[in-house]
Formats: sequence, C-alpha cells, structure tokens
Amino acid sequence: MEKLVVYDTCHNGNEYDPCSVLLTIHVSGKLAIFQCGDEQWTIIPDMP
Repeated sequence: MEKLVVYDTCHNGNEYDPCSVLLTIHVSGKLAIFQCGDEQWTIIPDMP
C-alpha cells in the first residue's frame, strides 16, 4: 500500500456514530475499501 485516503465521519458532523473509511488501490489495480467493523479489505468491482 503506497497511497491511502482516510475519511473520518466525526469531521462530517457525525459525532454520535464515529467511523473511519480507508480507500486504496489494491495490488490488483482495483479500488479497495476498509470500513470500521470490517475484518478485511473489500475490492470494489469495475463499473460497466
């Protein structure tokens, strides 16, 4: 993992249900997402 985007919902006015979301480019070249509560990365399928 070389580049990573972090989105924290606390900074979006959601202080009652804080959660972080991580996005990165997987080694396969596809977009991958990891959300709080996940146990592993999820690969986002290609759009048609």
